[in-house]
Amino acid sequence: MNNMGRRKEVNPDLPPRMTARPRRSGGFNYYYGQDKIPLGADLNRAKIKWAELETGGSVSNQRYIDVADRWEREAIHIGRRRKTRSPKTQKEFRAGLKELRAAFKDALLEQIQPFHVRQYLDNRTAKVSANREIAVLSIIWNWARGKGITDKANPCVGIEKNPESARTRYVTTEEFNDVWEKACPELRDAMDLALLTSQSPSDILRLTRQDIRDGTLWMRRGKTHKKLGLRIEGKLKEVLERILARPRTISSVYLIADKHGQPLTIYQLDGRFQKARGSADWQFRDLRAKAVSDEPDLRTASQRAMHADEKITAAVYRRVRGEVIAPLKLGTETS
Repeated sequence: MNNMGRRKEVNPDLPPRMTARPRRSGGFNYYYGQDKIPLGADLNRAKIKWAELETGGSVSNQRYIDVADRWEREAIHIGRRRKTRSPKTQKEFRAGLKELRAAFKDALLEQIQPFHVRQYLDNRTAKVSANREIAVLSIIWNWARGKGITDKANPCVGIEKNPESARTRYVTTEEFNDVWEKACPELRDAMDLALLTSQSPSDILRLTRQDIRDGTLWMRRGKTHKKLGLRIEGKLKEVLERILARPRTISSVYLIADKHGQPLTIYQLDGRFQKARGSADWQFRDLRAKAVSDEPDLRTASQRAMHADEKITAAVYRRVRGEVIAPLKLGTETS
């Protein structure tokens, strides 16, 4: 007997295209169609929503929470151009979803107005986090419009986000060396590669032995998928030889791996870094800015960082180091 037959035996009164899923606490959750659009746990209300969907009526009266849950199940892993989002991004999105669910609770989509978005940004204590969370809300809303869940305009559009100050922390060589001396071998490898290549932590962790070809270390930016080769020479050659020669329980294809040959996740890398840095107030990601800033030639710094425009590099370059000029010469008369 097929699934439909079993469902009708459990609840033979369900209308066409409505399905029921048992709840552990008792009762059922109801859904509509192949896309499993949530209808709620109350059968009478579920039938009202079912009727609206069947007749092509507006479905923007769905609860935000239900739409967000469906987006999390179906599309949280899909980014722009249908590219798969990284596990780190998905985790950050889920953290944002938790805050948004608490704020909007049982609000219907049609009830959420632009001024609600403004209130959220104003009332949230963590201002930068609020910006990220509203970005998630905007993504969900655009996805819902594309799915025909709502035809209402995105309430996030045109709402100015909270101001954010650019990070200005510059890591000196002495500070780098101090943490490096306290670091475990795999963290040392990651710190050295981050400084020598100007790449982000996630891109460093992605490097493998196969990326070493014909005397070149080939790198790829996760965000842009842009590729660049660095000639293996000088300090980079020394670091790569050290990494490849290090004995491990199991040989690893990844350059950054623990003593057992297991590749590090971004969270494991951060945990090791937090332990090694102690009371130091800089972050691993600051090494990318240090690498860009320490390169005297702006064009080379931009190429190595794989920036699309030298203006991006210049903003980081001058923000971190600033210009260097001579001090005032005492005793010099001015006319």
